[in-house]
Amino acid sequence: MTHAALSLPVDATLFAGIDVGGTKVGILDSHSETYHRYMTSEYPNMEAVLDDYFAKLGKRPAKVVLAMAGPRNEDTGAIEVTNATWPEFSPLAAEKEYPGTVFETVNDMVGTAAGALTEESVELKELRPGTPVQTGCKVVMALSTGFGMAAAVWDKQAKRRVFVASEGGHIGIQPEDDAEAMYLRYLQSTYPHVSAEIALSGKMGINHLIDHVLTVHYDTELLAAIIRARDAKRPVGSVLLEFAEAGTGTSRDVARIILEQLGSMLGSAMSDLAIAFVARGGIYLTGSMVLGLGEYLAAHTNMLTRFARNGSVHDNWLENVPVYLVTDPHVAARGALSLAKE
Repeated sequence: MTHAALSLPVDATLFAGIDVGGTKVGILDSHSETYHRYMTSEYPNMEAVLDDYFAKLGKRPAKVVLAMAGPRNEDTGAIEVTNATWPEFSPLAAEKEYPGTVFETVNDMVGTAAGALTEESVELKELRPGTPVQTGCKVVMALSTGFGMAAAVWDKQAKRRVFVASEGGHIGIQPEDDAEAMYLRYLQSTYPHVSAEIALSGKMGINHLIDHVLTVHYDTELLAAIIRARDAKRPVGSVLLEFAEAGTGTSRDVARIILEQLGSMLGSAMSDLAIAFVARGGIYLTGSMVLGLGEYLAAHTNMLTRFARNGSVHDNWLENVPVYLVTDPHVAARGALSLAKE
């Protein structure tokens, strides 16, 4: 810690919520609506981000809750961020580094669930209507750099929801047609376990799917646009959407094929996770990838059909489960902030 950070006063009325992902860090606090954004690639560790943030504020919060993507040590709260090269962050060590500030870590999806389900300012867009059970389990899924999820289970005694962390994005995938079976074999040539994250997430999954489909349905124009987007570090999903909606000829058709397969497989994964948690209270989708593609996938692919697909022994109640898109891109930081205020 820098000398300047050590000398900063602690404000007993100030609380901060931090969303820590593999690509970026987002911070909100109780004194303003300013969203502070940091790229993980530009900082060596979480402490360096904290130093910069505290210096900008000119003070330190009384409590900081960090919603972090990665396995959490339940005894110490330490987390090593998935999809980033940072060392492990320990809240116990941070409290020694920043005396007077309390640090707490939660799974990143717990922060996301807290934001999506408890913050009144967070807006939802209904992708699929339904009749949710008011005290039924709700499941929040995020497709961004990775594929994360958490559940919110109703506690009858406390009369509130309890957030349950999960690594459900690492479940395996089950192909349901020949094209999906080909994609699975393609991934199995590289990965011993093909998870939903590997197959469908914004960092690996969508790029794997593009590369695979373009070997089957080759198109020069679409491939060139994808390469340009990758070189410019622009989301490739936006390229697919542009071609699918406004393209022509083969490039449009191939973009639609890729998005159809993505939507269908995502719908199956959503269904599996809903069944695992008996999510009669609804499914909430968030994350940069579904923020960009969610409405298209819902309207123009078999995502929602596969979610309540015929043949499932539970499709009689899945038909009543609504699906929502959480439109606030800062929902995890808002959730972490709400937890810090508790």
